[in-house]
Amino acid sequence: MKTDQEHVKELQEQGLTVIDGGQRTVKGLPSIHDVKGLRHLGFGNFENNEYTYGRADSPKGTRFYTRTPKTGRVQRAEKSWERSLGIR
Repeated sequence: MKTDQEHVKELQEQGLTVIDGGQRTVKGLPSIHDVKGLRHLGFGNFENNEYTYGRADSPKGTRFYTRTPKTGRVQRAEKSWERSLGIR
């Protein structure tokens, strides 16, 4: 079974921005709990005014999210994730 780190790395290699679901098993990821203005969509998915955050759980069941802009295009990883998430 893949580790959480391997799962996240695969998502990032696809160019996806990965958000931690709160368990902090992979260091260096932003947390969903730091994203401002989230609304729950059901089934563990969220959105704010700019992005949707879809579940991307690891095979071990650890909660991660990938971020998609409201325009429908997949958000590529950014150098300044704090600015892009609107935190701090």
